[in-house]
Amino acid sequence: MPVQKRLLSILLSLLWLAACGEAPQENGEARQAEDAGTTERLLQAGAWRGEIEIQGEKLPFQMEVAYPAKRREPRVEFINGEERVPVEEVHVGKDQVALVLPAFNTRMDLRFKDRKLSGILTKINEGAIEQKMPVTLTPGENYRFFEMHEPPKMNVSGRWRVMFHEPDGANYPAVGEFEQRGSEVTGTFLTPTSDYRYLSGAVRGNRLYLSAWDGFHVFLFEAEIQEDGGLSGDFWSGPSWHETWDARRDPEAELPDMDKQTYLRPGVKRFDFTFPNQQGEKVSLSDPRFENKVVIVQLAGSWCPNCADETRFLAPWFRENRDRGVEVVALMFEHFGDFDKAAEQVRIWRRTYDVEYPTLIAGTSDKQEASAQLPQLNAFLAFPTTIFIAPDGRVARIQTGFNGPATDRYQAEIEKFNATVDALLAERKQEDRN
Repeated sequence: MPVQKRLLSILLSLLWLAACGEAPQENGEARQAEDAGTTERLLQAGAWRGEIEIQGEKLPFQMEVAYPAKRREPRVEFINGEERVPVEEVHVGKDQVALVLPAFNTRMDLRFKDRKLSGILTKINEGAIEQKMPVTLTPGENYRFFEMHEPPKMNVSGRWRVMFHEPDGANYPAVGEFEQRGSEVTGTFLTPTSDYRYLSGAVRGNRLYLSAWDGFHVFLFEAEIQEDGGLSGDFWSGPSWHETWDARRDPEAELPDMDKQTYLRPGVKRFDFTFPNQQGEKVSLSDPRFENKVVIVQLAGSWCPNCADETRFLAPWFRENRDRGVEVVALMFEHFGDFDKAAEQVRIWRRTYDVEYPTLIAGTSDKQEASAQLPQLNAFLAFPTTIFIAPDGRVARIQTGFNGPATDRYQAEIEKFNATVDALLAERKQEDRN
């Protein structure tokens, strides 16, 4: 074959290979590299500082971005005190970023400009009402409230007796637990209906600053340190709620017993329910699977971070103890009145926390409606509420709220939970022997 024809044949073969997919593969690799470059340009690795605008105030939070080996997607985490909240979905466009937490049904839609990401935080609240708040994220800033530390005029470490004052004049007690190192402060507030989870901030001069963004809670606390050592300040939650508060140091400060707030109405002998699971199948406490067993009934919502704290304990506990004669069932109260939307949100919650016990759609997150769904109870006061039922069907204990891992009561909470279950299982063994 002449040389010219051979060259022409080789050229035609190369064109044919390109048409059959070889060239697109190179283009695909180039596109992947371009996409990765866009992602790393918009989401720079390292520390970020965020601010959520609420009620004329700026609530600071921290975020970290990393690019683990062998992963194209970045790992994004909100830093909430000692807690790290992973962002489950990260979507990156040409100059846009969406940070989505499906378990809490919240998201940040952001646009890149002037080296910052700015946009809107959207969260779904009770009644499926959207709350929208402006948010800005700045890379390379590794602090929360203040870049430069000043010597604090007071150390707030310890336990505080607190009173919160609502806009309508109502008051409710709380206990503050704070730990201060230098000017930095971590801690939480315990209330009669659960804790305010992980708070982080600082003392600057004669003022205390604390904030929380954990994927759902948007909390900002400030207080002035009084000459007598007390605290007096403000609490902002989300785009509209505001309370004032004051505190006195008290190492013996305690709250009302969590086991004495919710109880069966007079004359009610048993607690029972019938609600559908995510497939629409009715499940009742009187079903055979619960017969002669210790049953823990969790009243919760997928939107509730305190419920998430309890579930992080309860889901693995159930897997380890299910063969002992115990059952767990969650009655879920969602922000959505539509069954399909509520069921999908609960499915996400189950996947997020690896829940294997039954989860039933019991109603909406409105506490008055929840009370109507459970008329055996005197009232429904808090998410979560946990009901312990003995093998004979007797309600042995009802706990309102949950002391989560941000509190110094968490270990005692777990020990009391296990002691309650062990005692009820011992009753069952005694009944079996009789």
